[in-house]
Amino acid sequence: MARHHRLLVLPFLLGSFVACASPDLDEPEGDTNPLPAFEEDCGNPRNDTLETASGLEAEDEAAWEGVRLCTDDVDYYRLDVPPGRWASLKVTIDGEGAGQTDLDLHEVDEDDEVVWSSAASQVFERLAWFNPTDEPVSRFVRLEGYAGARADYDILVRVDRYHEDFDCDDLYPDEDPDDEDGPCNRIMQFPQTNYDDEGYFVEHQPHYSNLRREVQYLVRYASERVRKQFPDTEPLGLLDMSQWDGDTPGRMVGQLRHPEGTHATGNDIDISYYSLSENNGGKIVCPNHDGYFCTGPASDLDVDRTTYFMAQLVDNMNVRVMGVDPAVAALLGPRALEMEDEGLITREQRQRVQGLMAYGDGWPFHHHHIHLSWQFEDGHEERGGVPDGCMVGPGLAP
Repeated sequence: MARHHRLLVLPFLLGSFVACASPDLDEPEGDTNPLPAFEEDCGNPRNDTLETASGLEAEDEAAWEGVRLCTDDVDYYRLDVPPGRWASLKVTIDGEGAGQTDLDLHEVDEDDEVVWSSAASQVFERLAWFNPTDEPVSRFVRLEGYAGARADYDILVRVDRYHEDFDCDDLYPDEDPDDEDGPCNRIMQFPQTNYDDEGYFVEHQPHYSNLRREVQYLVRYASERVRKQFPDTEPLGLLDMSQWDGDTPGRMVGQLRHPEGTHATGNDIDISYYSLSENNGGKIVCPNHDGYFCTGPASDLDVDRTTYFMAQLVDNMNVRVMGVDPAVAALLGPRALEMEDEGLITREQRQRVQGLMAYGDGWPFHHHHIHLSWQFEDGHEERGGVPDGCMVGPGLAP
């Protein structure tokens, strides 16, 4: 189901922790709700409730090491995401992140209800957000052990510029678009949506929800355009992207979720279809199928919204291919031509929608989603080193 976030906009005040801040982060005025101090609570009831959450300064690469989650305890934290910034909160676990050291990270709302989670049996958990407003936005998280697990852990905050625009290269005019280490090629965790008008929600687990910045910008742009053209549109589910390290999702557990070499380096994303039934999350849009392809009409496909969405995507010349089921392609191609005649999309958009759709025997399992693939480039993940533990990725031994 779609996530309905409630933005908590609060005046922002940095605490006493000193970290390497990005030079373009401006400190807003106001101190009516200052960020709480960072405190541990083993043996002391300090940050074990939402009301007593410890503060985490929104400074890039701010870090806290050797924090302890005690037996039968939970730790709450508040991070105030600065205006116009992407921020991530990462917890690296001392141990393998499984069994007795399996810790889970949940974002919670003001009622302490879980909004979304990073909860895998891995050595780290991470959530990410984007603040599109003019004021800092408070995010609250709860760290807890799964089935009574406990462990020491480290916290890392990353903060970076982020935009709401169509073409990332236009936003970094001093950078070489072909520089594979440039900002547009950075592989980042896709930020969870703030509200329905953004047109999307991150549906799959955060470890597999990592994409190059420029592809993120385009997907967010296209989904928001659909919402504006069709105001009653429910948010669109975003499914597997790349693994946290840019590898194919599933490598970290020894079972690939996609063919070898795909969904790598932040180039690929699976996106739900818009459907006629409730909820635009990942689901099969044809009632009759053989597990690989539709065997009858894609009768649950919202043809108008899906066609329009793809027309917005292909405005960027770096889109390489959009994989769909043959039954879906049979509806989208003719509808694109009709939309051109109706003035809803341009001739160039119609031509690229029809020309970039891929379907047939080589594209099984796309009765469930669109596969969007970018022009091949190597993205880079600024993770500051590989976590210890049982994770694998490019250049690492299984």
